[in-house]
Amino acid sequence: MKAVTTFSPRGYRKYGKKCLESLIRNWPSEIGVFYEEKPDLEHEKLIYVPLNSIPERQEFLKLAENIPGSDGMVEREKAPTEYNFMRDALKYCHKAFCQMAVEDDHVFWIDADTVVFKEIQRDFLVSLFDGHPYCYFGRGMYTETGFLGFNQTHQLFPLLKRQYINCYTKGVLFSMLGWHDCFAFDYARIGIEGNNLSPLGKGTEHVIATSILGDYLDHLKGNRKNLGHSPEQKVQWW
Repeated sequence: MKAVTTFSPRGYRKYGKKCLESLIRNWPSEIGVFYEEKPDLEHEKLIYVPLNSIPERQEFLKLAENIPGSDGMVEREKAPTEYNFMRDALKYCHKAFCQMAVEDDHVFWIDADTVVFKEIQRDFLVSLFDGHPYCYFGRGMYTETGFLGFNQTHQLFPLLKRQYINCYTKGVLFSMLGWHDCFAFDYARIGIEGNNLSPLGKGTEHVIATSILGDYLDHLKGNRKNLGHSPEQKVQWW
């Protein structure tokens, strides 16, 4: 089993180091950390890997060079160019490639703006798959990808991985309404059933906070980083 995450140098200083420290305390396995600039935190649980070492990522970045607006900067007629995170393929592609670059029986992606405040047992994490090739947080919109689990022992995992990577390297992503990793993940899982950890999450944005994992971790998405916790969190850990 492994956890995996990544962040920018600025992200490491703002929230990533706190995430890693919480994983060291409360996660039951090694943590794969993909970096642009190697962090200064050292621990036997941490496995550092350069982002540039993922060949499929390099292939996609080269492809994206020829796609206008792949950095999220969208040109509008008779109006200034503006940023739209829904189109920022360059920023959010790193997550997908890191998720697929780690090999182990069970791999869990954790966004780096997450704090794990309570010890999580290995058996509990494995149970989240319930016999499926992946576990995820569904909702009315695209999947919440702040936490994902991949069961690489399942016979359908290779197909999921192939569809996920091809969504990027074959340019499929650029035919979608959104160009970030949530759309790519939802494309990859077409025809492959996973275990939805938020079956009642339709119409709810922050599905992780009120889920079974809300007893263990807090995903400080968006402005919650500045607040220091999620108001929706089921456990008051702060």
